[in-house]
Amino acid sequence: DRISMGNQVDQTFRQTGIHLFKSDILYLFTDGYADQKGGEKRRKFYYPPFQQLLTDLSSLTMDEQREALYYTIMEWMKNESQIDDMTVVGIKI
Repeated sequence: DRISMGNQVDQTFRQTGIHLFKSDILYLFTDGYADQKGGEKRRKFYYPPFQQLLTDLSSLTMDEQREALYYTIMEWMKNESQIDDMTVVGIKI
Protein backbone atom coordinates (compact mmCIF):
# COMPACT_ATOMS: atom_id res chain seq x y z
CA ASP A 1 0.00 0.00 0.00
CA ARG A 2 1.29 3.44 -0.88
CA ILE A 3 0.86 5.20 2.46
CA SER A 4 3.47 7.54 3.88
CA MET A 5 5.02 6.34 7.12
CA GLY A 6 4.57 9.88 8.47
CA ASN A 7 0.82 9.85 7.83
CA GLN A 8 -0.90 10.70 11.11
CA VAL A 9 -4.32 9.37 10.07
CA ASP A 10 -5.15 5.77 11.04
CA GLN A 11 -4.78 3.65 7.94
CA THR A 12 -5.50 0.01 7.27
CA PHE A 13 -2.96 -1.90 5.22
CA ARG A 14 -4.03 -4.76 2.97
CA GLN A 15 -2.77 -8.18 3.97
CA THR A 16 -0.97 -9.80 1.08
CA GLY A 17 0.67 -13.20 0.85
CA ILE A 18 3.37 -14.31 -1.54
CA HIS A 19 4.91 -17.69 -2.15
CA LEU A 20 8.68 -17.79 -1.84
CA PHE A 21 10.87 -20.62 -2.95
CA LYS A 22 14.36 -21.71 -1.99
CA SER A 23 16.97 -19.37 -3.50
CA ASP A 24 14.43 -16.54 -4.04
CA ILE A 25 15.63 -13.13 -2.93
CA LEU A 26 13.30 -10.61 -1.37
CA TYR A 27 14.46 -6.99 -1.65
CA LEU A 28 13.12 -4.27 0.63
CA PHE A 29 14.24 -0.71 -0.04
CA THR A 30 13.50 2.94 0.52
CA ASP A 31 13.07 5.36 -2.36
CA GLY A 32 16.48 6.91 -1.74
CA TYR A 33 18.55 4.71 -4.08
CA ALA A 34 16.27 5.28 -7.09
CA ASP A 35 15.85 8.98 -6.27
CA GLN A 36 19.57 9.72 -5.91
CA LYS A 37 20.78 12.27 -8.43
CA GLY A 38 23.91 11.75 -10.47
CA GLY A 39 25.16 10.64 -13.84
CA GLU A 40 26.22 12.97 -16.63
CA LYS A 41 22.94 14.90 -16.59
CA ARG A 42 22.53 14.97 -12.77
CA ARG A 43 19.25 13.05 -13.02
CA LYS A 44 17.68 10.53 -10.67
CA PHE A 45 18.84 6.92 -10.90
CA TYR A 46 15.13 5.93 -11.28
CA TYR A 47 13.32 2.65 -10.62
CA PRO A 48 13.66 0.78 -13.95
CA PRO A 49 17.49 0.91 -13.86
CA PHE A 50 17.44 0.07 -10.13
CA GLN A 51 15.19 -2.95 -10.71
CA GLN A 52 17.39 -4.08 -13.61
CA LEU A 53 20.45 -3.70 -11.40
CA LEU A 54 18.89 -5.92 -8.72
CA THR A 55 17.99 -8.50 -11.37
CA ASP A 56 21.50 -8.42 -12.84
CA LEU A 57 23.10 -8.80 -9.41
CA SER A 58 20.79 -11.57 -8.16
CA SER A 59 23.14 -14.39 -9.21
CA LEU A 60 25.95 -12.98 -7.05
CA THR A 61 26.47 -13.73 -3.38
CA MET A 62 24.77 -11.35 -0.97
CA ASP A 63 28.14 -9.82 -0.04
CA GLU A 64 28.96 -9.27 -3.71
CA GLN A 65 25.53 -7.70 -4.26
CA ARG A 66 26.09 -5.31 -1.34
CA GLU A 67 29.44 -4.23 -2.74
CA ALA A 68 28.08 -3.83 -6.27
CA LEU A 69 25.12 -1.74 -5.04
CA TYR A 70 27.49 0.47 -3.07
CA TYR A 71 30.00 1.01 -5.87
CA THR A 72 27.26 1.53 -8.48
CA ILE A 73 25.59 4.34 -6.54
CA MET A 74 28.93 5.92 -5.57
CA GLU A 75 29.93 5.98 -9.24
CA TRP A 76 26.50 7.40 -10.13
CA MET A 77 26.69 10.16 -7.50
CA LYS A 78 30.33 11.15 -8.14
CA ASN A 79 30.40 14.67 -6.64
CA GLU A 80 26.68 14.93 -5.84
CA SER A 81 25.56 15.06 -2.21
CA GLN A 82 23.35 12.27 -0.92
CA ILE A 83 19.78 13.62 -0.86
CA ASP A 84 17.96 10.91 1.09
CA ASP A 85 18.50 7.71 3.02
CA MET A 86 19.45 4.77 0.80
CA THR A 87 18.41 1.54 2.43
CA VAL A 88 18.41 -1.74 0.53
CA VAL A 89 17.83 -5.02 2.36
CA GLY A 90 18.15 -8.32 0.53
CA ILE A 91 16.88 -11.53 2.12
CA LYS A 92 17.82 -14.78 0.41
CA ILE A 93 15.42 -17.61 1.14
